[in-house]
Amino acid sequence: MSSLLLGVIQSSGGGGVERSYSITGVNTDVVLLDMHTALYGAPVSGDHTTFTVEVGATVRSSGPSVPSMDTGTWPAGSSWSVVNLEFTRWRGAGADGTGPSAGGRGGTAFKARTAGTLNNTLGALRGGGGAGAGTDIWTNGLGQTYKAGGGGGAGDRPGLGFVVTGSDNNQSGHDGTTTLRGLGGHFGSDPSQPTSPHVQGGDGGNQGSDGTSASDVYLTGSTDNTGGPAGYAIDGYSLVTLVGTGTLIGPVNG
Repeated sequence: MSSLLLGVIQSSGGGGVERSYSITGVNTDVVLLDMHTALYGAPVSGDHTTFTVEVGATVRSSGPSVPSMDTGTWPAGSSWSVVNLEFTRWRGAGADGTGPSAGGRGGTAFKARTAGTLNNTLGALRGGGGAGAGTDIWTNGLGQTYKAGGGGGAGDRPGLGFVVTGSDNNQSGHDGTTTLRGLGGHFGSDPSQPTSPHVQGGDGGNQGSDGTSASDVYLTGSTDNTGGPAGYAIDGYSLVTLVGTGTLIGPVNG
């Protein structure tokens, strides 16, 4: 994690301490409790700490399994609040496109583990895009095999397209970017069988959006692999007192 933190400490008048931090620069896999503990030790009952994500700051994740910002589990009686002023650069990670399987969920922008307040009046939290699903191997009447990979979801870190190997005709998925999905690999109709269906890996999802399913051969009884769901804008939503009408891009959970 790389960040600039400026702490202001005041007595709360109730036995605890009020602290405030400005978060600037590029910040990866932020855990608010760890940030507090590294500078001041563990908070105690009565302490309250406000973290402000300043305009121009980046809050990001190293991968879709890790929230871009996680509150951590604060001790009983202590509390946190976050003020988000950054509109475009707080994102969950994009999910990586898959091979012949269902796509994974995009990354979470903000995870709450204990109760607190999020003032999002001027900001935006963006879940990562879900993964595009890859196709199963399809074999045509000449014994040639086809397989296409899923595209990566949008996010910070962007999702990677799945690189396909091990068949005669491979189409890998494309990487996402911080703001746009990566397209799935695809083929048109097989020239040796003009009536054959399209074979296409699913596209990754845009920010806060689901990835799409793969299109395999539409034979009776076949099941296309399913695209990954969108990453959460907020996970642990019931623990958050949300202030303001700022943007949440993506679903909420819990």
